[in-house]
Amino acid sequence: MKFTILVFILASAVLYSQDKKDGNKSPALQVKQKVSKPSKSLLTKKKKNKSGVKFSKTQPKKSGVEKMPNSGSEKPDDYAVDGSILIEKNSDQVGVKSQDEVADFFATHFQHQNIFSASLVSRDNKGKLVKGNGAKPLVQAGSSPEDLSVTFHIELRYQQDWYNQKFVPSLIKFLDPLAIAKIERSVSINMEKKDSEEKHFMQPTRTRSFPIPNNLRLQKHSDRLVFSSWNKVLKNTSDEIFIACNLGRDHRGKNQRFAIYQLPSLAFQQALDESVGRIIPPLQLDLKDANGSIIRQDRWFPRNLATSKSPAGEPDTGELHTLSYSNSSTLYEGYSASYQNPLSVGLIKRSSSGRIPCYVLAPWFTYESGNSSRNFYSDAPVLSRSLIMSSEDLEALRKIKLYF
Repeated sequence: MKFTILVFILASAVLYSQDKKDGNKSPALQVKQKVSKPSKSLLTKKKKNKSGVKFSKTQPKKSGVEKMPNSGSEKPDDYAVDGSILIEKNSDQVGVKSQDEVADFFATHFQHQNIFSASLVSRDNKGKLVKGNGAKPLVQAGSSPEDLSVTFHIELRYQQDWYNQKFVPSLIKFLDPLAIAKIERSVSINMEKKDSEEKHFMQPTRTRSFPIPNNLRLQKHSDRLVFSSWNKVLKNTSDEIFIACNLGRDHRGKNQRFAIYQLPSLAFQQALDESVGRIIPPLQLDLKDANGSIIRQDRWFPRNLATSKSPAGEPDTGELHTLSYSNSSTLYEGYSASYQNPLSVGLIKRSSSGRIPCYVLAPWFTYESGNSSRNFYSDAPVLSRSLIMSSEDLEALRKIKLYF
């Protein structure tokens, strides 16, 4: 009897061990296991991107705000809020570049001969536009019989090929890893003030300008960032500046695209404020005789424009917008400029109002009409520069050299 019981116990143990190995359990246990086991379609494999941040294979659709890498931390330390959108702070990378490194980047790229071009312009006897070497100054009687008023018209342009093909790709590559947030990847901004019918033309080229709204500048108002008709709600932080970088435009320039960044002020503000990209540099005019000898030299800060209200109408006046001394004193002192002889706004435009510095980086010119005091946009403003010369010097003039 004892032997029979021992055999039964051993047989039961062997069967239980085999059932456990094969994973077989009671029907109730099998049903429970099937219900709790997740479907293969719902499984998400965890991966790591280059920054080390874990993310799921079933990613949510990206919003209009680009989240910057968070350097391995799955929970952002700080963020800005736009409805339900979180703009992650790239806090671990803030200050990676020093002021000197940022300044070096802009100094390397902002060579004035690359940014601007300047050409003499005039109309010939048949009314045809002439540019460059063939263009002649406008000569009028001076204040005395011995003197003549000689006016040179100079068309000023940005080098669009350099800006779009070389500078913009380098700029975006430089800013992306350093930004606290990339608020907009590419947003369209309307440049024209549509309720104005006032027309303006440059003389003698007759190129058209168009009126612009007064708020055509990037500004931070309380918790809202504003640029023309665009705006976005952002959380206030202690270390921030904002910049809108021009990416492209339509043919007329009335609609233009921008990437908008929040940047660490410690690394960027001083470098931007003191960059030569903020100004239109001084122009120099060399007047030479047939032997190449200098008759007259003139160097000045571009500002005064030759404009009119119709293509061939009575001349008007205009002045390029100038830099505020309060946030550009280093540039004023470096170029020996003054309130009476100010620096005109260049590629980098800083908003003069508001507590938080805001910048627009774009290849356009804006100016104020002398008659209406309204603001206008121009791709090719025409500078007007008048000199008093004797008739002998004017007769000896053979060559005009214009350069920055």
